[in-house]
Amino acid sequence: TAKGTEYNATGSLHGFSVGPYATWYKESPNKSGSYVDVWALWNRFDGTTNGEGIASESYRLQGLVLSAEVGYDQLLSKKASQNGSNRFLKWQGQITYQGVDGGNKVESNGTVVDLSNTNVQTRLGVRYYSKPNTDKASYNQPYVELNWYHNTNPTETQLDETKVSLQGTSNIGEIKIGTEYKVNKSTQLWGYGFYAKG
Repeated sequence: TAKGTEYNATGSLHGFSVGPYATWYKESPNKSGSYVDVWALWNRFDGTTNGEGIASESYRLQGLVLSAEVGYDQLLSKKASQNGSNRFLKWQGQITYQGVDGGNKVESNGTVVDLSNTNVQTRLGVRYYSKPNTDKASYNQPYVELNWYHNTNPTETQLDETKVSLQGTSNIGEIKIGTEYKVNKSTQLWGYGFYAKG
């Protein structure tokens, strides 16, 4: 609903993403070590908007999202007991190219909407987690994580000469609390909650 008016619009978006990923680990006997994680996604989305008193508009977004992440698990304390837990800090750095856009869309009323909004996002983070000192197939691994995101381009849309931007997206701080539960060698569950502010 547009602020200051009674006009409202609805929109829908559907599509798919597909791509490969790869992870390399270098783990020492004390379970600390480094890793590299890369992935690529090809995305295609079809969208529709319906506004009051104007014609329905359709558009398409497509493009690549590429990510590279490096990290290191630092052992803080190790328990000799099989019932104890080892504590780690996981240092993380990630860069993501977000290249999904739709170029220019000319609406039926002649308005030119710029749907190109590529971005490079960086993330620096650290995770504190506890991992049981056991070789059992099933265990729980709780964690707390802090992240700082930086986006090189603002999230915005341009209609003819008018720009509408989402404020607070240049730098974003995040705190995340969650857990990873390994059910067995082939099944893992995870969940988390987070708060982010720009």
